[in-house]
Amino acid sequence: MTITLPSSLAQFVDTEVRAGRFPTPDAVVVDALALLQARRGHDEQRAREEAEGMAEFERVFAPLDAVAPRGEPTAEDDAFIREAVLAYRSEPRPKTA
Repeated sequence: MTITLPSSLAQFVDTEVRAGRFPTPDAVVVDALALLQARRGHDEQRAREEAEGMAEFERVFAPLDAVAPRGEPTAEDDAFIREAVLAYRSEPRPKTA
């Protein structure tokens, strides 16, 4: 495979090799791609965790939607939400590694 880098990135690669941080330009590119791949995996994991968190939020609070008044929350609303959160926190959940 042959790639063409913009001059600023080619200069960066050359600087990294000349500084002794990498043995070859290929090693710079391999390291950069490995970091990108890891970041994408992390981003996908975070997206999954956020989706799971939203699903759990909806599961806990969906029953309240039908009975909750519309508008700004009142002190009673805050107390009700606090109680719902405490009840949720007291539910047993499987341990994650």
